[in-house]
Amino acid sequence: TIGTPAAPTPVTITTPNLLVGSGSSGGTGGGSQFVLTTSGNLLLRGTGSAPAPSTELGGNLSINAADIQLDHATIQAVAGTVTLHATGSAGNILLGDSSLLSAPGYARILGDQVRYAPGGKVVLISDAGDIITSSSSTIDLSQPKGGLGWGGELDITALQGNLVSRGGVGILDAAISANGASGRGGIFHLNIKGGLANNLLDDLAGKLSAG
Repeated sequence: TIGTPAAPTPVTITTPNLLVGSGSSGGTGGGSQFVLTTSGNLLLRGTGSAPAPSTELGGNLSINAADIQLDHATIQAVAGTVTLHATGSAGNILLGDSSLLSAPGYARILGDQVRYAPGGKVVLISDAGDIITSSSSTIDLSQPKGGLGWGGELDITALQGNLVSRGGVGILDAAISANGASGRGGIFHLNIKGGLANNLLDDLAGKLSAG
């Protein structure tokens, strides 16, 4: 934990790729827990480049800050969980331009067989603000190409706010990939105060099932 409620401490992290490791789990999908908490705002700045494939599986990262902004940033947790929680009285979560939250599934070769880990989970929570997305941001919860496992899960909660994008209010503008094998698409949970624009649920369902 960084800072105190009486002395909020802003945090800026600059890295091409924030990779969540499996730690002592040995890559079995029961990876380590990593938590970063600050009473101030958090800015994660990257380069907008795609992450390299990783064999670190099942790691879990939780970031808790008053306000969270991703600027060309990448967070990668293969078959793991990424949780962003904005706790401030006016705190938002911003997935800015070319930002990527990546928790895809994984194919592992064991002898003459291929085993597929399901896609991971991305959780976005804003206690008092909005979930804001850029059209060039991406949430990847998909199986690898040809994968036979399940797609991942996207949970969004903003009980006092809404989905916001440059296209307006009630729109989730990020590209979402959560495809799995036939009949094994992704899961989506949405709990917000505001409404949705232009049959957004139909669009989200299509994104999640088709990738």
